Amino acid sequence: MGKQITEQIIFATIAVKMMESFTNDRERKYEIKERKNNITINISNKQKTHIINFFVTSLYITCILCILTEALTIKSYYSKMITIACSKS
Repeated sequence: MGKQITEQIIFATIAVKMMESFTNDRERKYEIKERKNNITINISNKQKTHIINFFVTSLYITCILCILTEALTIKSYYSKMITIACSKS
């Protein structure tokens, strides 16, 4: 139980540091409270928007990389098939 609370506090601290690095609103004081094994972080709406935008952008970049990888794999496959077909004729 104590280990889980410690992990939650570490995760909450990392989340706060990430939020501070993505926003200019450093005057805002963060409160990390322990309430029955639940950690709550009070953040402003501006910071929530920054965090959401960061994760959405990360998701888009991941999707684009997956699509490019798939396209290159398909291109490589068809290039090999064309090479084999040309060499047999």
